[in-house]
Amino acid sequence: MTRLLILFQRKKIECVMSLALLKKIINKIVVLTEEAVLSLYEYFFILFIFRKKCARLPSSVSGHVNVLTDDHFYKIVFKNQAFFFEEKKHFDLVFKKYSEIGKIIPDYEYLSYLNEKINVMRAQKLCLISDRKENFEAAEKILKIFSEYGEGRNCKIAQFSSLLDGLVLIRKFYGTETHEKVLLYVEQFLAKGQFRVGPCHGDFHYKNIMKQGEDIYIIDLDCFRQDGLQPLDAIYYVNQDAADAVKMPWHTVLIDMIKDGNMYIEHYHFLKNFLDINDLKGYALIYCLDRLAQDGKYLNIWSIFQGDKLRNNLLFLAE
Repeated sequence: MTRLLILFQRKKIECVMSLALLKKIINKIVVLTEEAVLSLYEYFFILFIFRKKCARLPSSVSGHVNVLTDDHFYKIVFKNQAFFFEEKKHFDLVFKKYSEIGKIIPDYEYLSYLNEKINVMRAQKLCLISDRKENFEAAEKILKIFSEYGEGRNCKIAQFSSLLDGLVLIRKFYGTETHEKVLLYVEQFLAKGQFRVGPCHGDFHYKNIMKQGEDIYIIDLDCFRQDGLQPLDAIYYVNQDAADAVKMPWHTVLIDMIKDGNMYIEHYHFLKNFLDINDLKGYALIYCLDRLAQDGKYLNIWSIFQGDKLRNNLLFLAE
């Protein structure tokens, strides 16, 4: 009887594991199918509208496509239209409150198709800044403009909705223990003193920096926030630059930069302009929460949390 019970339990476990694996496979197929259909939709729409040579920019993500033609820069939004209208509100806010930042935002006009099922922003022709040194210089200039509107403040985690959203995801995928460790570390870090708070881009990487002649511009302000931790933009910039260089997940590269001191010299000097390097580990954990919340808006967040790599990276930062 005991052997039968043991055998039954084993079969039950095997069945549960098989169902879990099947669920993962089905989820992956669904995601890939949705992305393939959306990509075809995007392709034929762009072909129909422009009917001329155009280039899809690397700053594009699924459903949100940035395009250059011979005459204009376009941002075309195929899904999650709320983000399009949210970005428009951010532009209005910037022009009203942060005039110097407004000077580095392209002059957009707005177009809609299919009863606002597809929305488009059109601006003057812009160019990518392909030279790495020039891009770093432009990034530093942009962040210094943002920092003009910042100030030192005492901070608590409850002030930052993106950090709370990141914590919710950690609890959902990794459980209470990991959530509590991360929360405790962030609370203790923020209690250390004042931090620079002010307007932040929120998605600040080299692909979102463009130029026209000698003038530089920043695009994609859908993640803009008025009262964010400003050093996070600087971390985002160097982290994405390093991650794209080695083709590895952003959180793995972030840990390598901190754990092994494996940081490019230009990244080190760039970060020194915007934060105390001695505080990098604490900022890095906060950045992870912010980045996870952002990825949760646009990407298949389920795939990001698969396996233990991200959990281990979070726990390392929270030590």
